[in-house]
Amino acid sequence: MGAHAKIAVWTLVALCLTCAAHAENLLPAELATLDQAAALDHMWYLRSGPEVAANPDQHFRIVSTGAYSGAGCLQLTTYDSARSGMIFHGPAGEYLPGQRYVASAYVRATEETQLSIFIWTDDGELHPVDQIRETYTIGSQWRQVFAEGFLGKAASRASVLIRVGPGDPPARHVILVDEVKFEPGSEPTPSQPDPPDEPSEVSRTEVDYHLPFAATAPTVDGALGDGEWEGALELGGFTINDRDGTPPPQQTRVWMAYDAENLYAAAWCEEVALDKLTDLSRVRDRPDWGDDRIEFFFNVLGIPRTPTYYLSTNAFGVTADEAIGTGEWDPDLNIASGRDQRGWIIEMALPLAAMGKSHVAGEVWRMNIGRHHRTSHTASSQLARFEGSFHEPPHFVTMRFAPPDDPGELTLTCLTRGEMTPLGSWVGTNRAAYHVVNRSAAPANLWFSVESVIDGRVVAEQSMIRQVAPGETVIEQPYSIEASEGEVVIFRVTRLT
Repeated sequence: MGAHAKIAVWTLVALCLTCAAHAENLLPAELATLDQAAALDHMWYLRSGPEVAANPDQHFRIVSTGAYSGAGCLQLTTYDSARSGMIFHGPAGEYLPGQRYVASAYVRATEETQLSIFIWTDDGELHPVDQIRETYTIGSQWRQVFAEGFLGKAASRASVLIRVGPGDPPARHVILVDEVKFEPGSEPTPSQPDPPDEPSEVSRTEVDYHLPFAATAPTVDGALGDGEWEGALELGGFTINDRDGTPPPQQTRVWMAYDAENLYAAAWCEEVALDKLTDLSRVRDRPDWGDDRIEFFFNVLGIPRTPTYYLSTNAFGVTADEAIGTGEWDPDLNIASGRDQRGWIIEMALPLAAMGKSHVAGEVWRMNIGRHHRTSHTASSQLARFEGSFHEPPHFVTMRFAPPDDPGELTLTCLTRGEMTPLGSWVGTNRAAYHVVNRSAAPANLWFSVESVIDGRVVAEQSMIRQVAPGETVIEQPYSIEASEGEVVIFRVTRLT
């Protein structure tokens, strides 16, 4: 009997695995892949209205970059409780009480977001019958979310609903969605991701732009004075963030420079209807997306991942700022707004120390700048040329801080900060590297430190002292990290006297 029981158990397992492997996705094939615009015919934005109808691309569209699998995915942009999600329509049929289903999708967001996924049944006219929900906190990495359960009432259609969770404040969220499924059973079928195609850390020479050192700091007053930005890096050529690189309806020009204390930027945003510019945001860190806005994204580690320092301002200098990937960030920003006859102007000085920086000469950062046109036109344009949301670090442009004309007798450039992962502590890829140039005739002593900080408290410190001979030297410092939630890693180099 024991042998027969064993055979029966193994047979049951095999049958169950076979059923799971052939789970049927009841949604239209276009929703499973989300590669083509035809998928939009099977969706309903929650909730549609005149603004959505006039500018659908600002709320939802199929994009060809950043997909979990295949040639595209859905970029879903939500703004408030009235514009908060998308329904993916399933087929009409007979859905009965006691039947068990699972709804799933692969999702990620440009910043940490609370997201809910529903099994949504209705009477065929969008009047809800059953709603089975699960809520998740999602971030910049793809993950599969799902909701499963037994139907309680008969319905004539079943769909999948994805919307911003009730715990998130009314704000703009950009969410990527791929591989949407509605299946019988309790477990979602996983999908295999495409191999990652991300650029590696940037070389100090292979960069898109060189940021000059400002011998004289520009005056931050909202006016582009004659010659004030002469010699600064000038950026233009913005394009609509679609797959075709379409020219925007209005021009945007940006000037940038830096010195020992600050990163400086000025922006001129073309707008003929200056009297119609809105100031709906009013309060810092509560942006209203009906305003004209310009946004800056600085990835100070030079790697194609978060964290990214994000700074956004409307035409009146009301800002929103965040360290995407780590949380709240409120830099001591000097900003001023102004106007000329053809556009609005922003000037600002952002302290390098607010981004954990001091000596940046020679460093390479990743960056993007985006503009939301909301007055005479409704569109979104950006400096980096790719399709999707503004915050896609692998597709940012690269910028090297050009050394000043008089670099001093000792300069240091951080080549890399290493992988900064728990695994890197074991395999040796958590390793900072510095390029040091000693132009004096005597050796210099440098103190290198890596600190792990949690909730403002230093929980670990690793340091070393190295003597640097005259000439050029590359110094490496291995380190380990705690890998705890909220951990901040701080790198310091100090010259000892």
